[in-house]
Amino acid sequence: MKSSDRIHQLWFSTISLTGTTMTADLGIYESEKDGNALLDLDLFCPAATVPLDDLTDAVARTDMTILGILTDQDRGTQLWEMFVVGAGTITEDPNETWDIVMTMNTETAVTAAAELVFEVFYTSGGN
Repeated sequence: MKSSDRIHQLWFSTISLTGTTMTADLGIYESEKDGNALLDLDLFCPAATVPLDDLTDAVARTDMTILGILTDQDRGTQLWEMFVVGAGTITEDPNETWDIVMTMNTETAVTAAAELVFEVFYTSGGN
């Protein structure tokens, strides 16, 4: 996604994953062309928050947009502005491409194929 894209909703769902107790964080990284740097590991949802606290259970379609530090008032703001609400220190759009990334935590041991679905409702930014 462009750092100037405006995210309205970020939906996540999955079938039950086979394995040990699995947790994950949902955050943002720079894309490969912009350096692959971690920006905010859990901007959208930290691992301790339902539904990412135990992925061995199926997850019904869930709006992940405000399960982390963000609130309803942050919906529709540019992705870089959401980053500032989280942990960011930038003061203007860096005009980069960023990835929304689910980071599986170290205790994760998936023993079968899994299907994870992400849907992003957004308005394209200008850069």
